[in-house]
Amino acid sequence: MGATVFSFLNIGMETYWTLTDTYLTDSWWLTINNQITSGSIGLVLFTVVMFQGVIKPWNTVTKQLYAIRGEISILACIFSFAHLMVYGLGYFYGGDDEFELPYEILFYTSLALLLIGIPLFITSFKKIRFSMKAAAWQKLHKWSYAFYFILFANVILVFVRRILVFGEYLEKEPAYLVDTYLSLVLYTGIFVVYTVLRIKTDRNRREKEKLREERRKAHERGVSLHAGS
Repeated sequence: MGATVFSFLNIGMETYWTLTDTYLTDSWWLTINNQITSGSIGLVLFTVVMFQGVIKPWNTVTKQLYAIRGEISILACIFSFAHLMVYGLGYFYGGDDEFELPYEILFYTSLALLLIGIPLFITSFKKIRFSMKAAAWQKLHKWSYAFYFILFANVILVFVRRILVFGEYLEKEPAYLVDTYLSLVLYTGIFVVYTVLRIKTDRNRREKEKLREERRKAHERGVSLHAGS
């Protein structure tokens, strides 16, 4: 509840600054605001959820995190929706001719994320989840893979846009320039590693399912799979 209130407060402040053209230049709130509206906080939380799906818990901390995976996912959605409302759908009202394409991509990817993410968000609550059939819930949440992919593309594009639009300013501020390129490399690396682990995990799962099916059929025939070994 607190995260929801905080996110909507952030959206309200960002909207006010945009309409009045009175951005803060030096404030602790600005630092937090930038992390939310850029999508960084939501992406960090989603990264935890994503890797929980491809890496087995190996110690007390990871086991405790896995136990609250649904709650982490809900928080990730809340903060990501704040990013999408400010940095995504906001581009419907702004943009310039020179960089029209990045604005359009940000808008449509944000719209797609909201359309996919809202059902995933609602069904992440335990009460809703337990009211659904397991097969239906699992089928719906396979869309989370598409959500992750589009979210990473959206956040990466935010930094690409920063380079295109604020290139001259970044050259005068080395710290922001380094932060931008490091963010691009970091987020791209995270997504590549996750994709590799996801493919490996799905392949291992399919192989185990195939082996179980072969054993089941062999059992029905009264034949051991190890008879010829």
